[in-house]
Amino acid sequence: MKSGKALILTAAFIMILVFESNIALKPWIMKEKWIPHIPKNMQILIKNYGKTVNVKIILPHGGFKVHWGNAYRVNGVIYANVRIVMWTGITIPVVTTYSYNYTFHELEPGRYEFTLVINGEPIKTVEILIGK
Repeated sequence: MKSGKALILTAAFIMILVFESNIALKPWIMKEKWIPHIPKNMQILIKNYGKTVNVKIILPHGGFKVHWGNAYRVNGVIYANVRIVMWTGITIPVVTTYSYNYTFHELEPGRYEFTLVINGEPIKTVEILIGK
């Protein structure tokens, strides 16, 4: 019987060692979280259609959340707020495009600057023409 108990204890000890070393080999298990992300300028497309501005953001994998905020005007500049976070753990490896339309019915026809602000940082500014 003593050898049976010793065998069970040895097996349990080996399982603990394997489990512990498995965690040590995969440090990302404990560190997965959402962090702010700012895409490169070339990943952002801004197009103007009359009173609508379309913003497309192309991201390299499926581990992103994009929160489209409000747009507001200060003099001749329109600011659009966007919050983007990226998952630091395992994600699906597929290029993902996020798109949103900002429509400005209240603006008078004319030229304006449109600035995309991501995570509080102005990232891209383009001139837009608001039509009738």
